[in-house]
Amino acid sequence: MKSLNESNVHKCRNVREKLELHLARDPRKVVILDDDPTGTQTVKDVPVLTTWDKDLLIEEFRNDRKAFFILTNTRAFSENEAKRINREIVEYLDDVSRMTSKDYVLISRGDSTLRGHFPHELEDLWTDGLHRFDGILFYPFFEEGKRYTSEDIHYVEEEGKWTPVSETAFAKDTTFGFKCSNLKDYIAEKTGGVTRIEEIQSISLEDIRIGGADAVASKLKSLKNNQYCVINSTEFSDAIIVALAVARCEAEGKRYMIRSAASFVKARLGIFENTLISGEDLKVNDQSKAGIIFIGSHVPKTTMQLNYLLENSELASIEVNVVALLDEKSREQTIDDYAKQIDAYLQDKKDVVVFTSRSVVAFDNLEENLKISVSISEGLIGIARRIQVAPRYVISKGGITSSDMATRGLNIQRAMVQGQIIPGVPVWLTEKDSKFPDLSFVVFPGNVGEKSSLCDAYEIISK
Repeated sequence: MKSLNESNVHKCRNVREKLELHLARDPRKVVILDDDPTGTQTVKDVPVLTTWDKDLLIEEFRNDRKAFFILTNTRAFSENEAKRINREIVEYLDDVSRMTSKDYVLISRGDSTLRGHFPHELEDLWTDGLHRFDGILFYPFFEEGKRYTSEDIHYVEEEGKWTPVSETAFAKDTTFGFKCSNLKDYIAEKTGGVTRIEEIQSISLEDIRIGGADAVASKLKSLKNNQYCVINSTEFSDAIIVALAVARCEAEGKRYMIRSAASFVKARLGIFENTLISGEDLKVNDQSKAGIIFIGSHVPKTTMQLNYLLENSELASIEVNVVALLDEKSREQTIDDYAKQIDAYLQDKKDVVVFTSRSVVAFDNLEENLKISVSISEGLIGIARRIQVAPRYVISKGGITSSDMATRGLNIQRAMVQGQIIPGVPVWLTEKDSKFPDLSFVVFPGNVGEKSSLCDAYEIISK
C-alpha cells in the first residue's frame, strides 16, 4: 500500500488545509478523557486536568483553547468504578456545557496495545441514553509507538518486525489480557459475543488512501445506533484524512464516540508540527541540581529499559522491596526510609532512579492483580509525598504510576503539556498549586520506546 506522500491517487493534496478550515469553524470544545496520563504523548500546549471539579471545567470551557485533557485513570480501577467515573465526568461536562452555552465533542483516549476497560467503561453513555451516537469508532493506531492496523489486524513493531498484538506480552497482561489481534474479533471478545463480528464495520487503508475523505465520510455516515467501526492506519497522514472525514460528518449532525490512541487525538486537534521539545527548551527547577526517576511499570520493555539505564549511566539507584511495601506491618517505615534516602541523594546533587523489585506478584483473580498494582503504586506515591528536597525534574515510568504520581504524589490539578522529550513521551509543566511548582514532569509510558529510550530521555533532561 503506497503512502500518501508517494501516491498521486488522492484528489486533494491540501487535506491539512481543509481539516484546519473545518476545525477553525467548529466552536465546540474537544474534551479528551484519558484512561491514564500517557495520552498527552502527541500534543503540545494543551492543558490537562487531573480532577473534574466543575469550577475547573467551567474555566476550561470559557477559555480560548480548543481542547483539554481530563485524566480519568480508569485503567487503574475496576470495571464498575471505571464506568462510574466516565458517567460522572460526562454528566458534569453536560452541566458545564449548558452553563457556558458551549457544546463539546468527546474522545476517549485508550491504550494502543489494547489494554483497558474498553468498551464497558463507556457503555453507559449510550445504553442509558446519556448521549446518542451514530457510531463507536475504534482507532488504536499510534505512529509514535509503532502500533499499526492493516486489514483490521493490529500490530506492534518490535525490533523492526510487525507482530500481531495478541502475540506480544501486552496481550498477556494479568489484568487486561486478550486473545485477538483482529480488531473486529477483539470487540466481539471484549463484549462477550454480544456484538457480532458481522455487525462491525471497518474503514480500510484503501478507503483512506484511494477514496480519500469522501469515501471515509460515506462509510461513517452509514453507521447508526452505536454501531462499531474499526479504523485501519499505518501512518499519520491516514489519521489526518480520517479526522477530516469525521469533521465533515459531525458538521452535518452525525455524532461519534471515538476510542482512539494518541495519534488520532493529534490529528483531531490539528497539530501537524513537530511536538518534540529540546533539552534547552525544557523548564527545569534550576534551584535543584538533581532529579528523580520513578519506575513502577513491570512490563518487559520497562525492565529492559531500566537495565540499560543502570548499565549506561552513573545515577544512584534505589530498589524498592515490593514484599515490604505489601506488608502492612513494615509498609509505613519502608516508605519513610526510602524517602529519606532520596532526600539525601538530592542534597548531594545526585540523580536517583527509584524502582520496584522486578519480580511480579500475581494471582489468578484479575481484581486482585489490579489491587496489587495499585498498592505498589500507592507505595511509590507515599515515598514521593514524603520527599522534602525539591527535585530538578521528575520522570515517572508506567501509566498507573504516573497518574498516581501526578495527582497524589505531586498534587497536580492542572498542568500544561510542553511537548515530548522523545517520541511518545510527554512532558508536563506543573502549576503553582502542585507540590513542586514549575517542575518538568515526564510521563513515560511503560510500553513505549526502544532499549535505550529511558536512558535517552534521562540524558536530555539531566544536562
